[in-house]
Amino acid sequence: TTAGGLLMYFPQLADNHAAGKLLKIAIEKSIPYQVIPPSENGTNYHGGTVLSTYPASKPSRNRCGLFVCRSALRVVLELLALDPTFTDLDVEVDVITDSNYIWELLGDPVALLQWGSYSRAKDFVYDGPELLWRVHSDILYPLARTYYRMRNQMLATPALGERTKPVAKSLMIRFRHESELAWTR
Repeated sequence: TTAGGLLMYFPQLADNHAAGKLLKIAIEKSIPYQVIPPSENGTNYHGGTVLSTYPASKPSRNRCGLFVCRSALRVVLELLALDPTFTDLDVEVDVITDSNYIWELLGDPVALLQWGSYSRAKDFVYDGPELLWRVHSDILYPLARTYYRMRNQMLATPALGERTKPVAKSLMIRFRHESELAWTR
């Protein structure tokens, strides 16, 4: 069998012991089931690196790519919820992909917000650039819903009896192609 994988790298957390602990907690809360254990070639929380496998055998590259993006958003969300200092910061999240499919499908923030605005999966209507049968709505809808809720600051974890507070002063999330990075360097 073959399996896809996920590599998440948080350069801001590298070589920061306290941040490494937060990253480990965020991973355990958001994608605990497939994390490759810490080792020389595996996950290194204190280095800001997390390696994981796709939870199904023989995934298509497109399904794996969507799953990776969804997982990355879930981890970022947990990190924001764990550290209250983010509520005073402008946070920018760049999810980098080498997949043209993912880049084209998720590159439009207006479409992502629209897709995520449906409160129930059965109401979700896809109207994007790809053919409907190619979009894997079973993964796209939860990804878009998470994106929508994060962008609209709807996912802060309230303490008992407290009102929900924003997870960041402002939050920008972009899905970018790795080829864009060559032009920005």
